Amino acid sequence: MSVTDRQAQAPVGEWAAELAELHARRASALAMGGPEALAKFRASGRLNARERIAALVDAGSFHEMGMLAGKGHYDAQGRYSHTDPTNAIVGTGRIAGRKVALHVDDYTIRAGSSEGTIADKWIYIERLAHQLRMPLVRLVDSAGGSVKLLMQIGGTKIPEYTTWPAQPLLDTVPVVGVALGACAGQGAIKVLSSHFSVLVREQAQVMAAGPHVVRQAYGVEVDKNALGGHQAQRKSALVHNEAEDEADALAQVRRFLSYLPRSVHELAPVTACDDDPNRPAYLRRARAALAALREHEATR
Repeated sequence: MSVTDRQAQAPVGEWAAELAELHARRASALAMGGPEALAKFRASGRLNARERIAALVDAGSFHEMGMLAGKGHYDAQGRYSHTDPTNAIVGTGRIAGRKVALHVDDYTIRAGSSEGTIADKWIYIERLAHQLRMPLVRLVDSAGGSVKLLMQIGGTKIPEYTTWPAQPLLDTVPVVGVALGACAGQGAIKVLSSHFSVLVREQAQVMAAGPHVVRQAYGVEVDKNALGGHQAQRKSALVHNEAEDEADALAQVRRFLSYLPRSVHELAPVTACDDDPNRPAYLRRARAALAALREHEATR
């Protein structure tokens, strides 16, 4: 039974009030940034975070973790009102039947800001991917940090990042970074700290900071695509591939993972091959030429 199905059933019995609150908290999480934010995001031609997950993984396979994380609001009597959910959606799913960990930014909540999330939540799923030796896919759409939020909390979240196994992950499991929007600051790190990265053309940018920071620091007006769009990445080669649209980017992720094992502790999958062993003669001649070259180099 899905979360939506459970919510449709009115709680009864001794725990009815508690169950009703639990359902309300789940509804807040599923509402994401709210109807207006979702409508605005949809009008831009992009999928929202939950739609991206559904488009990537096998149908019905996504298991969300930490759904209730966020900032709760209560009335004067201490009764629950609503929750401002965190903008990181994490969990596990299956791609072609193989289990993967997912770390997905929700841009409809504070533009996916790294300071608008709960770091422990996304670090948890990345640590889980490392410990359980399963591939990790990051769907990144983050405007970076927020100075205003840092002022509100009176500090920074950076100390928590010491528990983020960024390098051990790269040593152990396949890691994929997908740039689906403006990926600034930490968002850029998440895209680039991977074995395979892909950027959606004319939609995504990967950059240390955005145009506003450049203007403030250097007095220079520059477009965000010039800073970190696909043309900039073609020159820098920091991002491996570019995609025509989100569907193409997610298809590239599925194809990349199909070639790789679950971790360094396993062998790559073996699939049926339709490659004709009786290839044209020119290929056989090419192999013979390479073999002769190797033999020549070995005798030098």
